Amino acid sequence: MIRVLFVVFAGIILATAAMGCAPSAPASDATADDLVSRLGRLESVHLLTGTLRAVQSEVITVPRTQQRRVTIQWLVEDGAEVSEGDLLVEFDNTLFTTNLEEKETAVISARRSLDQALAQADAGLIESEIALRQARINLQKAELDSRVPTGLRSEYEDQQATLALERARSALAKAEADQQAAVAAGTAETAIARENLATAEKELDEAEASIEKLRINAPDDGLALVSVHPWEGRRHQVGDTLWMGLPVVEMPILD
Repeated sequence: MIRVLFVVFAGIILATAAMGCAPSAPASDATADDLVSRLGRLESVHLLTGTLRAVQSEVITVPRTQQRRVTIQWLVEDGAEVSEGDLLVEFDNTLFTTNLEEKETAVISARRSLDQALAQADAGLIESEIALRQARINLQKAELDSRVPTGLRSEYEDQQATLALERARSALAKAEADQQAAVAAGTAETAIARENLATAEKELDEAEASIEKLRINAPDDGLALVSVHPWEGRRHQVGDTLWMGLPVVEMPILD
């Protein structure tokens, strides 16, 4: 019943449209062939909009560096097909390059300081060993002088020999203490210099690694999709300053 009504209604509409659009002519000229109606099916058509997302993707994020925020200097075109090793994104490394020069200078300075500390430690040790050796020789002389039999020289000379022996023993004890102190001081100074050098070299390595991190290449062949800016609702572009950890490029895994 519904289909019959629909056919009749459609025929009326078509007839009305045909009459309104036809050139002015006598109504008697129209024939039955001018009006056509067909039986069909009504279908609902829906327009869908949105973004397709892969179930799994390789997400490229802002690298972790000494700077919390970095600026995009170069970015792959959204939807571009890339090969493994192709550049996806490069961040501005101006601050890191300047920092790298400072770190290199710090390493050179630390190495010089270590060389000076080693030279001073060696010089101090040699000086203390010479003083210790001389103190031992002086003590041996004083001991020999003190062993001269009584009566071969005056009482005053015997007293002077005894005092000289005591002074030689005190000087030897002091020389031994100075030698131990020189060894300890040299060891401490060189240890501090070595630690400073190690710290400077570590910071230099980190600066160099940070610069390497600022250039991110494609891990595999595939499609590169630029991620959407989390606050502006658009895809990232050159000049954006992003926090570390934010997605920059996604490569759908299509396997």
